[in-house]
Amino acid sequence: MASDKPRKGGDESEPRRRISTRRPFLYLFSVLVLVIIIVAFVGAPLVTQTAQRSESLVFGSYRGETIEYTPGSYFARQYESAANRMREEGENMSTQEQMQQVWRQAFNQTLFHTAVMYEARQSNIAVSESRVDRELAQQPQFQENGRFDPQAFQNTSSQERFNLRQFLRESIVHQHYVGDKLQRIKTSPESVEFVKSMASPERQFNFVAFEYDEYPDEEVRDFAQEKEDLFRRIDLSVITVPEGESQAQNIREQIAERTNTFEELARAHSADQFAENGGDMGSTYFYELEGDFADSEQLEEVFSLEEGELSPVLEGRNGWIIYRVDEAARNADLENEDTLDDVRSYLNSFERGRVEDYMTERAEEFRQTASESNFSEAASAEDLSVRETGYFPINYGNVPIFGRVNAQDYEALSEAASRERFFEETFALEENEVSNPIALENALVVMQFSDEREAAGDSVGFLDNYYPYLAQQYQSQELQRILLDPQYYEDNFSRAFSRIVGGRGRS
Repeated sequence: MASDKPRKGGDESEPRRRISTRRPFLYLFSVLVLVIIIVAFVGAPLVTQTAQRSESLVFGSYRGETIEYTPGSYFARQYESAANRMREEGENMSTQEQMQQVWRQAFNQTLFHTAVMYEARQSNIAVSESRVDRELAQQPQFQENGRFDPQAFQNTSSQERFNLRQFLRESIVHQHYVGDKLQRIKTSPESVEFVKSMASPERQFNFVAFEYDEYPDEEVRDFAQEKEDLFRRIDLSVITVPEGESQAQNIREQIAERTNTFEELARAHSADQFAENGGDMGSTYFYELEGDFADSEQLEEVFSLEEGELSPVLEGRNGWIIYRVDEAARNADLENEDTLDDVRSYLNSFERGRVEDYMTERAEEFRQTASESNFSEAASAEDLSVRETGYFPINYGNVPIFGRVNAQDYEALSEAASRERFFEETFALEENEVSNPIALENALVVMQFSDEREAAGDSVGFLDNYYPYLAQQYQSQELQRILLDPQYYEDNFSRAFSRIVGGRGRS
């Protein structure tokens, strides 16, 4: 089969047609209305037309090599493949999120492919034209009754044949390079047996949880009373002037002299999120305003004002600020549930250690009681629920080939799998021994060793065949991590995708 390289002086590529920009308004409107339907059922051809009538879509680069969408390119074929898979799964690209998912998948694959081709060139990996010919002859569009159909081949445009040859050539090199890297992995029977041994022993535990959200209301009130200044509330309107103090002073004078209203001036001059509402901030706590000032003493003057009064011009972190008091400051209502929730939120954000210390003390007291008596009885006396885990080995990270750290009625326990101390503590316990309190993200748990067993043979027998595949998968991920070091590539996906979404109807 002859190679389809472009000939000098020949017309091997079809000229790109440019659609005139002088179209009636009705035509443009129709394109905008129908574009979603076209993308859903046609996919790549729409983008092909976009690329033909405007500059190409550049999504990024790898080591200086541009990654762009052009008709017939590796990128285009990855897009078509991803879009077809989505349609085969019963979906079409009817939303921007689905479109973005398909484009991102195609870009990621093309980025990795570009990296592989770069490495292949450095290693002088090449493919013969006869190998490309054989692959070309096997393409479904050139097959008739299981044999190569020359007529179907001749009926294909020379540009498409050229693009297809280039795609197949790169695909063969890609497969050769990646395959060579992965085939170097050898999984001996000894290594498989070692991995299988990691599945045992499996342990089961009883445990109780001390949730940080269960920090008592009484403790929340005590804290609010200790820090009552922080939880004073005041209703304010605000104008923030970033340009300078003199302009802020001028604005304040206009308000004071009633030549303009506070609301009008806020809409016209304020540079904060409250400007559209005429500066209305609503009700706010003292602590919520502290971060706006280098010196919180300035706030004390604001909180001493009466309803309707204006603050002086204050120097804030983001400009010059003028407040108007819409309702004077008052102490927090600590009998109000919403107020308690706000204080609790403050504790979790800024005084987390206080909550953790309190719950740790409770958990330690329980541990001592449970160690000296009976775990269930100690839990009952504290009105705590005793939960039970499933069986699991030392499975750091909850690797799916082993039993997972879990409890059916307490999903939060699964996060313990990412904490070394959890395994160090629990797998050092003797039978019925009770652990020290173990911290999770939002709770503490105290565990009691209940039972131990060897993993069932059928639960790890699959590793004989599966582990070599798993090792290759890991090596493949590692190869991608090495090649796709952020210092090597530039990702302009968001900018290019916004052109697809925002410029689809333009001609």
